[in-house]
Amino acid sequence: MANPFIPDEILLDIFSRLPAKSVVRYRSLSKKWRTVLSTKHFVELHLARNPHQESFIFISSEHLTVHSIDKIEGAAAAVSRKIELPNKCLRVVGSCDGLVLLRNDEGGIFLLNPVTLQFASVLPASPRQALIHFKFGFGYDSSVDDYKIFRYYVRDLVIPGVFLDVYSVRGGFWKSVENPAYIPNHFEIGHGAFLNGAIHWLAKKPIELDYRIAAFDFAREVFDEILLPIGIDEDGFVLRYKLVVFDGCLCLVEYKMNSGTDVWIMKDYGVAESWTKYDFRGELTPLCYIHKGEDVLVSKSGSLHFYNLKERKSRGVVVDGGAVMLREGCMFAGSIVSPFADN
Repeated sequence: MANPFIPDEILLDIFSRLPAKSVVRYRSLSKKWRTVLSTKHFVELHLARNPHQESFIFISSEHLTVHSIDKIEGAAAAVSRKIELPNKCLRVVGSCDGLVLLRNDEGGIFLLNPVTLQFASVLPASPRQALIHFKFGFGYDSSVDDYKIFRYYVRDLVIPGVFLDVYSVRGGFWKSVENPAYIPNHFEIGHGAFLNGAIHWLAKKPIELDYRIAAFDFAREVFDEILLPIGIDEDGFVLRYKLVVFDGCLCLVEYKMNSGTDVWIMKDYGVAESWTKYDFRGELTPLCYIHKGEDVLVSKSGSLHFYNLKERKSRGVVVDGGAVMLREGCMFAGSIVSPFADN
């Protein structure tokens, strides 16, 4: 990799600030470049420095195929890239540091980097009998430099048996957490939302009626609680809920009977008074800002739309020359992080 004019240290500094797709291209120039640009030090440096471009990964309802859209900046049309994977009928759980967690209905769990196209199967967890409700989550434990997968199961509604398993990507093993204290809300759709080192979901304690946001901290392996916003479901018309991360904040979405959507954003994490309510027209899920404070990319009726906060109107996004129906999808930030345990 030696260069007679530019020191290697300066080259690495430059490469660490390039988009992930550019780094992947440079890796292909030679075996030495591939080695240097794949070291743990460089991957961490790139993750910290590179401009995280928000991309979208989704599964087509029509063909059950996986696609990614690399750039959405307010244009009415977008082009997707089909990602060929060995498994079909996949579902999107979530993303962290450019890795996307996928699962199928047969119990298979997989990690994908949509930029490098690396795809890894996760060791199956021990099966549980007569399970009726489950949630997954995916995040990063900075205390041990490890990505972790969260699996939460409920056995029965009348006499709940609750199970919580955590998978270490680096270690390649599942670990059971004894006596989980919370039961997931069965009206919440989607999976756990990862933020500030914890997986969040709507839940309640077995002997209580009121729900709250439970947060399982990966590093401490303990549960914390976050208060729900005052005024949530005040008219009793909420059909279901969804917790997501939007613009770096915890976001609670209420889908209502009148086809409206209330979106609550916690602007100061952990501070109940910072919940701010936005009233959206239509049943939709916010994904990311296109123009800060003005236009939001949303999932609406199984397709992508731009939603203008001031006008409270949406317009569809054309993908690959036509309307695309989404089975599931999520935002991810492009990176060169490997899904394999030995990297």
